[in-house]
Amino acid sequence: VAHFSYRPGSATYGPKDTITDLHAQARSLGRQVQEADRAHPGLAVDLVGHSQGGLVIDLFLTEVYAGHEHEYPPIENVVTFGSPHEGTPIADLAEAVDEHLFAGIAARALDPTDYIGAESVEQMSTGSSTIEELWDAGGVPPEVRFLSIVGSEDPIVPSSSASVPGGTKIVVPAGDTLWPDDHSAVLRDDDAISAAQAHLSGRAPADSCGLFTDVGGWLYTQLVDKVTAKVSETPGGTSYVPNLEKYLP
Repeated sequence: VAHFSYRPGSATYGPKDTITDLHAQARSLGRQVQEADRAHPGLAVDLVGHSQGGLVIDLFLTEVYAGHEHEYPPIENVVTFGSPHEGTPIADLAEAVDEHLFAGIAARALDPTDYIGAESVEQMSTGSSTIEELWDAGGVPPEVRFLSIVGSEDPIVPSSSASVPGGTKIVVPAGDTLWPDDHSAVLRDDDAISAAQAHLSGRAPADSCGLFTDVGGWLYTQLVDKVTAKVSETPGGTSYVPNLEKYLP
């Protein structure tokens, strides 16, 4: 097992190193995969990512690996946990807050890790060019088996935001019933781990937790979208246009 680093070789690695350009991180992942191949030549590689890490894998597969497969070891399996393959409405909200004159100032003052306004957060918004162009080439390379696992009540990446063209998605009730902690709990959930193990061993994982698995995620997304629109429309927001007619002669 080799672990990906957003800043390989650094003695001062910290949270801010994870919120940089995801396209550059995909290229860095490519270099680290090549290093692993040199250390263990001839072995196929499986990639496993959580949250933003899954999007780094997406970009590696579509922008770095595809068309250059001969430069890398064969990528056999991919498993992601709670990854925003279609962007996430929480990033949309963060972008609206950042662009709001007053809310942005307050958020930056209260955000020690600088997630508000961070490049990777903007790239994870549903309307970013990163997300809109991600699957333009047709989805996952055909030789790669791709599994996306997401929690049914994930407040960071709703289940309706985790589909991958050419891949399989399963939704599991991973977190506490009374507290929506699925985004981290999906890494510890027995059903999620069993699904990942089955996929990595070449078998098909069990089905999702029900017929309407994405309904909750879709409803939650609608709610966050309304909040995001409200932030943009309030004084200081990017969509706010005051009525100046009454002040004009």
